[in-house]
Amino acid sequence: MGRVLCIEIGLQQTKVCEMLVVRRGGKNVIYNCLRFDTPANSIEDGYIRDKERFANALREAIKNYHFRTNKVIFTISSTKIYTKEVVIPYVKENKINDVLLTNITEYLPFGISDYIISHSVLEHFKVGGLQKLRIMLLAMPESLAKNYYSLAELMGFEIESLDYSGNSMFQILRQINLRGTNAYIQMNERTTLISIINDRDLALQRTIAYGTNAIVQTLIESEYKGVKTELEAMRILRQENLLFGSEASYLKEAIQEREESGQMIETVSETLTYLIRSIGRVLDYYSSQEENRAIYQVYLLGTGTEIKGLKEHIKSELGINLHLLEQIDAIKVHKTAGDYINHPNEYIGCIGAVKQPIGFQPKDITREKEKKSSVAVSITIISACVIGALGVYWNGWMLINDAKNELKDANKLLDELPALENIKTSYEESMAQLSQVYELSTMTVNNNDALSRLIDLLEERLPTLVEVGSIQSGMESISFSVTVINKEAAANLILRLEDMKDVFSRVTISSLDDNEDEAGMNQIKLSINCFYSKSILLNQLTSQAEQLLSDVTDSVETYE
Repeated sequence: MGRVLCIEIGLQQTKVCEMLVVRRGGKNVIYNCLRFDTPANSIEDGYIRDKERFANALREAIKNYHFRTNKVIFTISSTKIYTKEVVIPYVKENKINDVLLTNITEYLPFGISDYIISHSVLEHFKVGGLQKLRIMLLAMPESLAKNYYSLAELMGFEIESLDYSGNSMFQILRQINLRGTNAYIQMNERTTLISIINDRDLALQRTIAYGTNAIVQTLIESEYKGVKTELEAMRILRQENLLFGSEASYLKEAIQEREESGQMIETVSETLTYLIRSIGRVLDYYSSQEENRAIYQVYLLGTGTEIKGLKEHIKSELGINLHLLEQIDAIKVHKTAGDYINHPNEYIGCIGAVKQPIGFQPKDITREKEKKSSVAVSITIISACVIGALGVYWNGWMLINDAKNELKDANKLLDELPALENIKTSYEESMAQLSQVYELSTMTVNNNDALSRLIDLLEERLPTLVEVGSIQSGMESISFSVTVINKEAAANLILRLEDMKDVFSRVTISSLDDNEDEAGMNQIKLSINCFYSKSILLNQLTSQAEQLLSDVTDSVETYE
C-alpha cells in the first residue's frame, strides 16, 4: 500500500495523518499529522453536506505539508451505520458475506437494498468441538459511502478504503501489549464508544449516543463568557475546569444571573449523569457476563481527553481508576509527526484505519470492478486458447518438417556411405580422439559451471524474507551479501546454510552490520562465505561426462 492519508472528519475538527503502511510484520510509521476546524454546519451525522466548502478548507489546511500520496482512507463516525454481533459456523473468509446475506432478515430490522453490507471477524472459538466465528456485521447507507467518494473526486484523491470508527479503534487497540482485559472509553463529539478487549479479541463494543458536543451545547446555551459557537466552547473547555472542582461553581453563578439558570445547571448535570450511568451499565454488564475475566484497567480516549476535569469527573462518579493512554507501541512515530506527538489519543480513529479497514464501497463501483475483472479473465482465457491452438499447429508443422529433413539427410548419408572395410579403422580412430576430448573436458569443468543450479537450490532452501545483494563465485567457495529484518532471521539463515551439507562444507560470516532503512526500520546486513563440500557439483558433472562416453561406446560397439 505504501503511503496513505488517513482522514477523520469530525463535527468540530478534522484530523489528517500521513502514514507509511509497512508489510511483513513491521510497524506502520506516522509521518505527518494535523488538525483543523471543520467548517461550521458542513457535517451532519457523518454526511458532508457542503462538499465545496469543506474541500476548500481541507486544501488550505494541507497545502504546506507536501504529502507524497493521493491515496486516502476515510474513518467515518455516524449513527446511520448499523452494527450487530452475530455468531455463525466457521466458513472461509470469502464465504462469510454470503452466509450473512442468506440470514440477513434475522440480523437487520430493515431492508438492505439501500445499504452496503460488510463485516469484521472478531473471534474464532469452539463450542462442543465445532468451530464458530463471532462476527461484527455492519450496514452503511450507500448514500453515505457515495458522499465520501464524491468528496475524493473533488479533491483528486483515490479512495483506498472506507472504515467505521469503531473498527478503526479496535484494530489499533488490539495491537497494544496490555495484559488481561482492558476497557477503552472513546469519547467523540457526538458519540461515546466503549470497547472491552481481552487478549486482542473484542469482547464487547457499545455505542452511547452522547459525546462532548452535549457539554459544548450547554456552554453555548448558557452564553458562558459570551460563547456563541461550538469551536469557542471547545476552546474554553480545554482551558478551564468547568466539570470538576471550584471553577464549576463559577459557571453556576454566571448562569444563575439569568431567569432559567437553575434549569440549565440541571440540564448539564442530567446530560453528564446519563452518559456516566450508561458507561457504568456497560462495564457492569460485561462483569456480570464474564465473572472470570475482570477488567484490569480503564482508559479514556478521543476528544474527551482534552476537556479539562472530565477524566476526574468520570473517575469520581464511577469510582474507578481511569487512565489516559500515553503511548501506542504498535505505531512508529517519525519526528515530523507534528500534532500527534502531543495528542496521540486524538488520532486513534485515524491511525487504526490502515490495519484492516472494513472497506465499504458503493455497489456501482463494486460492479464496475467485477466487470473489469471478468473482462480481464475472459481476455486471458481467449488469449490462452488462441496461443494454445497456434502452438498445436506450429508443433505439428515442425514435426512434419523435421521428418522430411531427417529423411532427406538419411538418403544423403546412404549415398555417401563409405565401404564396409573402412568402418572399423574409422571407429578406432574416432574412439582415440573421443578419449582425448573426454580427458580435456574433465580438466575444464569446475564448480562455477553449476552456478545457475546452485542459485536455484539457494532460492529453494533459504527463508523467504532474505534479500540477496551481490554474489561472487570462486573455484572453492561462493560469497554473497544479504539483508534480513533482525538478528533472529540472520541466525535462521546461517542455520539453513549449514544444513546444506551436500553442497557446503563450511559457512563463515565476514561482516555483520545492524542499521535502519529510510523508513526507520531495523535491518541486518551480512557478508557470508560458503565453501564447497568435496567438489560435489564437479563430481556430478564429471559423472555425466563419463555416462555420455559410455553411451557413445556402447552405441558404436553395437553397430560393429
